[in-house]
Amino acid sequence: MTQALARQVRFPWAMATSQDLHVPGTKGRLPRGSAALDAYMNRLFALASRDGDVSLMVSRVFNLIESPLALYTPRTAWRVLREPARAPLLGPVAPPDLPGAPETQRASFASIATASRRAAS
Repeated sequence: MTQALARQVRFPWAMATSQDLHVPGTKGRLPRGSAALDAYMNRLFALASRDGDVSLMVSRVFNLIESPLALYTPRTAWRVLREPARAPLLGPVAPPDLPGAPETQRASFASIATASRRAAS
């Protein structure tokens, strides 16, 4: 029974937890192929923000109502792959002089803000 449940949630769990590795300071290595999956998911989410059918499908998959394979049907994949790529986001950026933030946190925010400005230009 436990093995059957583990097989059912393996892929959705991997989709949810793989994003954790993008947070600065997180230990671990991105699995091979994660860049392609990240690019696909970024385009899928951009499309879902404008398309109610895709948004509903994403919601159903993330709530474990539909199989994750529903995100990769030929019709959906074609629509997602036609979606223009967006500039990558580097994460939340807060002002470096955030009141009450420890000095190390301020330095971290400043470096993220600098990296975001460089990536945007």
